[in-house]
Formats: sequence, C-alpha cells, structure tokens
Amino acid sequence: MSIGPRSKPLHECLRVGFLAYAIVACRTKGKEAPFDATTPSTPSASATAASSAAPAPQRELVFPPAGAPGPAYVRTGRGIAVVAVDGSTAEIRNDDVHALRLGADGHAYFDTWEYKQDTAKIYRLDGAKPVLVASVKKYDISTFAVASDGTVFAAAHHDELHTIRAGKSTVETLTDSKGIKALATTEESLVLQDVGGFRARALGSTGAAWKRIEKPDVFGSDVVCTAPNAIWASEVAKNVHRFDATKGAFESYAVTDEKIGRCRASGNGLAAVNIYDSGTRLWHDYLLIDATGASKRGALAHGMNPEASALDDGGRTWSVFDGKLSVISAKDAVITTFEPATVAHLRYLMSGDNAIAVVGAGPALPTPSAQKTMTVKGKLVRGQALANTKIELCPFPRTTAYSGGSPCTDGGRSAYATTTDAAGAFSMEVPVEHYGVSYFDRRWTVLGDTFVDPKEPTTAAKGTVDLGTIRLK
Repeated sequence: MSIGPRSKPLHECLRVGFLAYAIVACRTKGKEAPFDATTPSTPSASATAASSAAPAPQRELVFPPAGAPGPAYVRTGRGIAVVAVDGSTAEIRNDDVHALRLGADGHAYFDTWEYKQDTAKIYRLDGAKPVLVASVKKYDISTFAVASDGTVFAAAHHDELHTIRAGKSTVETLTDSKGIKALATTEESLVLQDVGGFRARALGSTGAAWKRIEKPDVFGSDVVCTAPNAIWASEVAKNVHRFDATKGAFESYAVTDEKIGRCRASGNGLAAVNIYDSGTRLWHDYLLIDATGASKRGALAHGMNPEASALDDGGRTWSVFDGKLSVISAKDAVITTFEPATVAHLRYLMSGDNAIAVVGAGPALPTPSAQKTMTVKGKLVRGQALANTKIELCPFPRTTAYSGGSPCTDGGRSAYATTTDAAGAFSMEVPVEHYGVSYFDRRWTVLGDTFVDPKEPTTAAKGTVDLGTIRLK
C-alpha cells in the first residue's frame, strides 16, 4: 500500500490506460448451461443399471427479498454521478473519489484524499449530499467497511486498522497481517482479508483476539467481493465460496468449470461472477448465485469483462464499459445501455473496482435523450503537415503495450476515427465526452498532453472543440 494520495487529476487520468484482467484459463468449448452444485454427475453404465432412481432436479436460483429502492452512484472523472430513486440524475463534484462502497446501514460511502489537509476522509452519501463521517491523518485508505450502527472500519498504512465510532477513533496495528486487502461486516462480526487469508472477530471487541478462518483456495484478491453482511470468494474455475457468519466458515458451491472473472455482491446476499469464453476470448456471460449456491446464467452487455460493476438487491447488474453504463436484469434478461451524452451527468464514467454502488433495489432507470454531439478539429504538424494520417478518439486510449488494433480499439473498445487532409487538418463529429487522442505514423502513438475536454458537467448543445495545431517531435 502506498502512503499518500493515489488518484490523479482529470488530465492525468486520460493519460493512463486501463488494463483488462489477465486471461489465463480456458473454457470448455460449447458448454452453455450453468453447472450447479445439485446437478448430478453422469453415472457409469453399471451404476445406471443398478439404480432406477430419477436424478434430482437442478435447483433454481431464488431471489431473496429486496430492500427498498435506493440511489445508484457511478464514479466519473469529475466526481460521482447520482441516479436518484425516481431516475433523475445529479452530480457530486470531487476530483479525487477513490472507492464507492455499500454500508450495512443502508447508505453508500466513498473515500477521498484531501491534499491540503494531508488527510484521508470517508463520506456517507445521503442522496446527492456527502456527509463527512471519518478522517485518517497522514495515510491513505486502502479499504473500509461500515457496520449497521454506522461504525467505520478503515485500513491504512499497511497494517493499521482504524475504528471510528460516534466520532471517536481508535487505532490498532496488526503486525501479522502483511497488508489488509478487504474488510466486511456481518451481523455480529468484522471480517478481514489479508495475505494469510481471512480472520474474524466480534464487532464490538476492538483489540480482542482474531479467529482465523480456513482459507478458500482463491485466485488472489481480484475475485473476492464484499457487501453488507456478504463475503464471497471464487477460484479460477468451478468453486464459489460464501462466508457463513453463523458457522464462522466458508460454504463452498461448485457452479462452473469455466474461468471466473470479476465478482460483485448485493446487500441481500446475491453474488455474480463473470465467465470467460476461451474461443472468443471474451467475458461474455455471468452467473448470478444465491446463498444456497443455486445459479442463473445471463449475458454481459458488451461481450467483455466490465471495467466497473455492481449488483443491486433485485439482481440487476450495473456495469461500465467503454464509457457506457449498462443495466442487466437477471429476471427478464433485458439489457439497457445508456450511450455517451444521452443522460445528464452520466459522462466520463470511470473504470476500476468499487466504481459503482447501488443501494437496496436500486432506482428507476433514467430516460435518455437524443445523443448530443460536438465537432473536434485540429492539425498535426511534424516540421511539416502530417497528411493522410489516421486519427482516433476514445475515452481511455491504452498507453501500455497492446496486442493488436490501436490504443483505442484493442480490447474491444469503440473509437471515432478520421484521416488528416493534405494540410494535416482533421475534423470529426463525436458524442459530447472527454477523449484521448491517438495517431498512426508508422506506429500508433497516444498524445499524452492533448485531450478533448468539453468542460460542461452535463450534456451540452452541439459545439466545437478546437485542439489547434498539435506540433509533434
């Protein structure tokens, strides 16, 4: 864990590419139906002859009771986009939002770094109003959780666990933790994940001994997800584990023999994991799993591993990919995608874990408008005009090595492209959004100091962004 701030200003974000999760395992080709723990294995011929009993039916996923409707929060380059219960939208301006998380008290929270005060802070979100609830001096926060009574648990500076209750803070150092990766609460326990696995203790016993929990065979920390009263972990393939607070141990369920990717959990006990197809090399499906291990399969909106995702109590998956927000209903398989510049404030949507939080059953979906566009123009010069040079715009061009295509299109993302004229000039009409700029001259290059910023916090009328003469070395 680093000490001090992690986030970057808006223009720095546009210089950084976001890497997809590493693809390291294969799916059995042609397998489409989800595998459930109660699905009987194929018996041998002798076993079939010896028994005439019919196989047990596959258990169907049961949706648990959903909480009341609540707002959805999506991290953006300008702060947080808020979708209210009625589907209206608003914006919270804060350039350094880190993680959005659900608290067990029915609120969403986020943490940030206050540079001038040298302090990390945690805010509760009351609708579109942030309320300060905790502060940690000098050190950045790596993870935090909030109990049902509003007590905040925050990990900072490698092994420090801060407990903030009713405005009073206590700090303890866990010298044997080797780095706190995740925190979560159950009805009675605080659960902590570190390099050694998992441990738990009673919520009200600050300083008391921790009890080690048998460690599931999980693939790093990327496939561990938490929500109020829910901790899930998954292997590379087949098994998903749910922490059962009443037993103080993980329950294991065999759900698929395919590679499992990004995980998210709801506040009422559901989890979803993405499924990888080795043939198409896409994260094209997901499994929704209930507390009994029963599962239901659905399709991802973009045929890719979402860059950010969350799950509401109704089983709807909220995901961001390529600057678009999609909501997938597991009950009726309806996918609703909001294109850029069609909903006020849902712009410049950010990638990364914990970039979306949805309270309870979530809100009504916004009503999109016609897509707003703008004209982007400029001129490329390297001593003389760069004629017939391909230009691409996309929200997050990759600045690191990529396997093919361009910094924009590699990984399945969409791009807006044109070619310079004889004078090196270019012009294109694109949705109102923030963009990075790439050009091809013997090889693809991302212009780290040139980006498109329409500057308006909401969708705007058609206008022009003139990048001027871009002089290349």
